[in-house]
Amino acid sequence: MKAKYRVIVEAKRIKGRCPVYKEGDKFVLDGDLLNLKETTAVCMKALQSYPFWCVYARGSDSVAHHVGEIHGEIEFACPMPGEPYTPCGTVIFRSRRVRLE
Repeated sequence: MKAKYRVIVEAKRIKGRCPVYKEGDKFVLDGDLLNLKETTAVCMKALQSYPFWCVYARGSDSVAHHVGEIHGEIEFACPMPGEPYTPCGTVIFRSRRVRLE
């Protein structure tokens, strides 16, 4: 099945310190493939929800509506809890999808 959407995930804000992302960094998924030319930073922790992004990017209208397509974008946080549990901070991401031709 061909992907219907490009998913653009941008680091919106960071609580604490993140060694990978700074605000405004992004990763781009074209369907279920990471677009390395347009990606500025990527972290394996942030990609832990990768199976979800595959479903979101493939254009399931019921999933998209459920996770926030009403507003055109969704926000989610990386799974790192930050201080005092880990030395890394939590990154809040904003995600939107763009229809592919």
